[in-house]
Amino acid sequence: MFTLRPKNYIVLVDYYSDFVEVSRLKEVTASAMIKFIKVQFSGHGIPDVLLSDNGPQFASREFAEFAKNWEFQHVTSSPYHPKSNGKAESAVKVVKCLFKKALKDNKDPWLSLLDYRNTPTAGIQSSPVQRLMSRRTKTLVPIATNLLYPNVPEGVTDKIQLKRQKAKSYHDRNVKVLPDLAIGQEVRIAPLHRGKSWEVGTCLQKLSYRSHLVETNGEVLRRNRQAIKPVPEVSAVTEEPKQTAVSPPTDSVTSTAVPVLSPPALRSSSRTIKRPVRLQDYVC
Repeated sequence: MFTLRPKNYIVLVDYYSDFVEVSRLKEVTASAMIKFIKVQFSGHGIPDVLLSDNGPQFASREFAEFAKNWEFQHVTSSPYHPKSNGKAESAVKVVKCLFKKALKDNKDPWLSLLDYRNTPTAGIQSSPVQRLMSRRTKTLVPIATNLLYPNVPEGVTDKIQLKRQKAKSYHDRNVKVLPDLAIGQEVRIAPLHRGKSWEVGTCLQKLSYRSHLVETNGEVLRRNRQAIKPVPEVSAVTEEPKQTAVSPPTDSVTSTAVPVLSPPALRSSSRTIKRPVRLQDYVC
């Protein structure tokens, strides 16, 4: 969902075909969301899973009853972590950019959306409307009549899988695998605002691959794994008694104990030095 001049729009995107449905909302309520989704489900069918953010409209009891009656699974992304719902966020960004450019040039934004649906996707050689309807839809761009006939694109699934694997490989170049959290483990939670310190809590439940329930200060919060850091275990180190060198007895009344200073312990750096990617093909 996004706001533009100052109208509210809701966006629904198909995970397989990238086909986008957009509608203007007169009011931002659960009833308005359900009405829009019912219209789309009646035209495209009921999906197995519907993924959304944690907006109050989707977290309401009314929407939960709607998901139960229409028999689909409603999954919400991690709160305060838009990256976990990247498909919808990307669709919102594309549609909002199209509408802003069209309104700026005094053009019809719905024509720009029609052109976007008929534009082939890079690496797949088919448009979202072709993957959804197995045919092209007519636009203002001149096109041969025979190209509007139904035609099922071939190899779409393999091309989509290859595209996602490439995107994942680029993303995984600069990330590391986070270890799993145990139930009851003491953790620290990242603050929502800068300048505040991390709060100490306890991991209660693992909801999904990257989402956990954490208890802190008497509250139960849901956070993404990237916002949770395990508290390192402090091992008990027994200190050896310090040895002091005592000077031999003399005829003086008092004697002073002179401490023996041990040399500082040397340690090697634990930093991992990686060769820059731009220098991989450079030969000395």
